[in-house]
This record gives sequence, C-alpha cells and structure tokens, in this order.
Amino acid sequence: MNKIDKVLDIVNENKEIVKNIAEPASKEVGGILGTFTGFFNNVVLYPLKCLNMTFEQKAIQFEKKGTRKI
Repeated sequence: MNKIDKVLDIVNENKEIVKNIAEPASKEVGGILGTFTGFFNNVVLYPLKCLNMTFEQKAIQFEKKGTRKI
C-alpha cells in the first residue's frame, strides 16, 4: 500500500465514524425542531389566524352595508 491508499483508508474509516455519530444527533435535532415549530404554530399563530378571520368577516360585513354617509 502506498501513502495515498493509507490516507484514503483513514478517511473512509473516519467518514463511517462521523456518519454513525451524526445521524442519530441530526434525527434528534430534527425532532426537537419539529416539536418547537408545531408548538409555535398552535400556540402563537393559530390565535392570530382566528383574529385575522374575524376581522376579515367584519370588513366584509362593513363593505356589504356600505360606507357611512357624512
């Protein structure tokens, strides 16, 4: 084996080690981020969406009635 083959063997071994360590960690982080975004959507954005729908309905009713005469 020459030096290049030895280096390639070391790189491949390290790649496998990093892959075995990084995959579970990335899955865990992905799960945490998914939980956080779900919480944010349900707790923060859902009430804002409901308010937006309420004000949209009020604006539509106001337009149907017509503008106030001065």
